[in-house]
Amino acid sequence: MVPGVLLTLLAAARWNDIRLYAAGVGLSLTGFINLAAVYSLTGTEDEWLTSATSATVAILTGLGETVCFVLLLFAVWDITRHGHTLALPAGRVNAAATPDAQPAWTRREGAAGPDGGYGGAELCLSRQLHRAAAAA
Repeated sequence: MVPGVLLTLLAAARWNDIRLYAAGVGLSLTGFINLAAVYSLTGTEDEWLTSATSATVAILTGLGETVCFVLLLFAVWDITRHGHTLALPAGRVNAAATPDAQPAWTRREGAAGPDGGYGGAELCLSRQLHRAAAAA
């Protein structure tokens, strides 16, 4: 299962096809849900998924996995036969989410450093030297 999902995601990255990304993520998610359902119920009285909740989770996860597999088959068929890929949509830049650019440092600020010329390492070293001199 893991190599199949990995190869699907690598193919998605290679051809930049949103259907391959969706199939890879869907197969990965449904596989994880299947494993979680099985391993969480192992050793309990519902080990054979006999309760209504367990059966529903298994059926819906199986349906989701089938849908993702059919999507994967269709995407591979469309890419190999027709060379048609559905690229990821170009991301729009949200102006509210991007921070404003910081102003550039002037020559004086750059030489002095962000803390006015007293670097953290310099300050720490001077304290150590004073402590060593006081102890001697």
